[in-house]
Amino acid sequence: MRPFIALCACLALVAGCPAGPNKVVQRRDAIRAFNADAAAWRSTEGFQTTRWGMTAAEVVAALGPTAAHEDGKVVADMVVGGYEARVHCSFAGGRLSDVALWLPSLPSARGSYADIKGLLSTKYGKPARERTTDTALDDLATMHALRSISAGFNESAQLVSGLPPTTTSTAAAIRDEGANMRTALERDRLLNAPFQARAAWATGETVVTLVLSQERGAGADVLVKYRSAILWREASTQKKQEQARRAAEF
Repeated sequence: MRPFIALCACLALVAGCPAGPNKVVQRRDAIRAFNADAAAWRSTEGFQTTRWGMTAAEVVAALGPTAAHEDGKVVADMVVGGYEARVHCSFAGGRLSDVALWLPSLPSARGSYADIKGLLSTKYGKPARERTTDTALDDLATMHALRSISAGFNESAQLVSGLPPTTTSTAAAIRDEGANMRTALERDRLLNAPFQARAAWATGETVVTLVLSQERGAGADVLVKYRSAILWREASTQKKQEQARRAAEF
């Protein structure tokens, strides 16, 4: 039984990982271009007509007349894919590094998530990762089924071996019952909770995250986050260097 469970875990892990050497090559080439001339670097990717590495002035010009400066960011009200959205553009070292697309109070949680996920999948392919209330419920059902299969397998093995049936120990029975109770409680919690969902995509230069949240009795809020993998790598490197410099002073 253990090898079977391990195989299932491995298959799930492989299915959830972004594949394809082209992304690795694309990111490597982008890093080389950035390192060659960081100040002049502009990515081939971004949100709509914006590109990673743009200045705030360039982003305002790219987004059009609704774009404006606000608290160090560039914001704009737009219609994206048929949805009214508020766009927030953030900068690292004065260059565009993040775009957050906020779509508030959508009437149908599952319907809106499926539609927006479908639009993003059309552009970026199948999500590299996805977790929703429904997939969590499916996982609980799978765990319960695997426990039942394991118990049946053990009983069958005893019959085939010709050994007399053994009585399950009290500790094992309590452990199994506890696992079943926890599964049932989590299932009830998920069934009674508002729908939640999260999915992510990755290209050579961009990480895209879709998050849907919903309060009980309210509409669903959707956040689509675009992030430059190149500039966040650079920001992380600079942060580590600054941390090392400060640590050296002690």
